[in-house]
Amino acid sequence: ETMRYSPAGISKKFSQIVSEVLTQIQTVSIDGMKCTGCATTVRNTLETNKPLSVEKIDLKKGIVTFKTDSRLSLTLINQLLKDTKYTATKEFN
Repeated sequence: ETMRYSPAGISKKFSQIVSEVLTQIQTVSIDGMKCTGCATTVRNTLETNKPLSVEKIDLKKGIVTFKTDSRLSLTLINQLLKDTKYTATKEFN
């Protein structure tokens, strides 16, 4: 028997699967992030690396918290940010 899902059901199931896969939570300091436009650029740039989901951006502290399926080095994070003016400078966890 085939299970049928509504589009909303599929979306919910996909979100549950993504949450289970994205088990690594990392917080890094991003140099140069000063405004909401900066935060949006950093979020969009980092999220091009699938699977990665930005959970929180703290502009005052200049830090980004994200979930991913495996730990990313600062080198890799900076590789993702290479076409922007932002730099990951410190890892907090």
